Amino acid sequence: MTRAGAPSGPHLRYSFAAVDEPATTDAPPTTLRARLIDHLGRIGRSGLIGIVCVTIDLVVLYVLTKLAGFEPWIAKVFSFSTATIVQFLGNREFTFRASEGKISRQAVYYAIVEVAAFGLNIASFHFLRRAQPASWPLWLPAIVAGAISFWLFTYPIWHWVFKLTPEEAERTAARKAEAEKPKSDTETVSGGAQPRP
Repeated sequence: MTRAGAPSGPHLRYSFAAVDEPATTDAPPTTLRARLIDHLGRIGRSGLIGIVCVTIDLVVLYVLTKLAGFEPWIAKVFSFSTATIVQFLGNREFTFRASEGKISRQAVYYAIVEVAAFGLNIASFHFLRRAQPASWPLWLPAIVAGAISFWLFTYPIWHWVFKLTPEEAERTAARKAEAEKPKSDTETVSGGAQPRP
């Protein structure tokens, strides 16, 4: 027995399934879970890039102050600048997966943010260096100053810096889907399904 106006024949089951089945209630939790996982993954990737950049910052700072005899604040300028370049490339390619974005636009926005972060970092380092006892190591105020500028200023604004346009986001999603596509599906589409022995 069929409904009035409902199609009959081989398409009957398909039509009922398409019209009558209720929308699944799993979509919102799945979306929320996916967004949470993506956010935590981004924090983790940013942390890895941060570790690399802090290491570069400290190594350059140590070399310039202890081996080359630079003043601490001058050495900090060079160490911070070197770490910033590595940080931009690492965050663009690895943390935010924003390689489809226009690099010139990202670089300009990033430079604006980093100029402000640079001032905050140097000011924090100078204040902490003067506040701590002279016997304390130089790396301690460097780490604290970097943490202040990163977590309170830089990282939140990076989401705006590396935000993709709708077209760029579509290209990124398409590339990701193509990369995650099982090899068997690709072979099926290109060569047809192969019967199992």
